[in-house]
Amino acid sequence: MPQCENCGMEWSWWDAFIISFLTKRTCPACGETQHLKPHANAKAFYAAAAYPFILNILRPYLDIPSTVFAVSIGLYIIAVLVILPFNVRLSSQPKTR
Repeated sequence: MPQCENCGMEWSWWDAFIISFLTKRTCPACGETQHLKPHANAKAFYAAAAYPFILNILRPYLDIPSTVFAVSIGLYIIAVLVILPFNVRLSSQPKTR
């Protein structure tokens, strides 16, 4: 889980989940603004996009039914959203890409 760079407090799963969709958020403990590090979500996005992309390419060759494909993609999206906050990295200073 991410830690505040200012006070060192470990953020809760929910706070880390929320900041993963935003660019900045106030630390619940010290009140200082914490920024999402620029490439933290990029790595997670590429890793998360690989499975559905490869599965979609292989689907006609493996004869995977549409319902099985849809359910597996749905479960995969839920799993990625649950794991996403563990990949969040915080910084006290906003950084440009």
